[in-house]
Formats: sequence, C-alpha cells, structure tokens
Amino acid sequence: MKEHLSVYKEGNKKFYKVPAEFTKNNEIIYLYPSEVNKLAFIIFNGLLIIYLQLKLLNKYLDQLLKYFIKVKCPIFWITPVG
Repeated sequence: MKEHLSVYKEGNKKFYKVPAEFTKNNEIIYLYPSEVNKLAFIIFNGLLIIYLQLKLLNKYLDQLLKYFIKVKCPIFWITPVG
C-alpha cells in the first residue's frame, strides 16, 4: 500500500500523503508510517473475512455438487444475463 502513497519528509519525520480523491471529505491527509500500517492491517483483515466467507460458500457448493452427482440429478446453470 505504501507504494501507492507519496512520501514526504519534514526534518527526520516521514509522512505518507493520501490524495484527496481517496478521502471522505475530499481533503489531502498525511499519515505517519504507523497509521499506514494500521490502515493496511484493517484492510487485510476485512479482505480475509470476505475471503473466508467465499471459501465457505465454495465448500458448500462443492458438497452440493457431489450430492447431485451421486443421485444422478442434472445440474443447470443459468447466468443472470441469460
């Protein structure tokens, strides 16, 4: 994530610039490295939760498929676009 943010130095302190288009109030903000790490941790955990839920859904669908194959029931898949 740090590679997408601009780095600014003021004396011996380093800041990361978050462009206005990525903020809620459309203002540029500057984050300390520790704040960028916290933000990355929050994003990572959010994605991990979504990934685990998708993994559980995939496991359920695989088990359902095995059942249908076992009972020789045809499976039809119609996409939302037809």
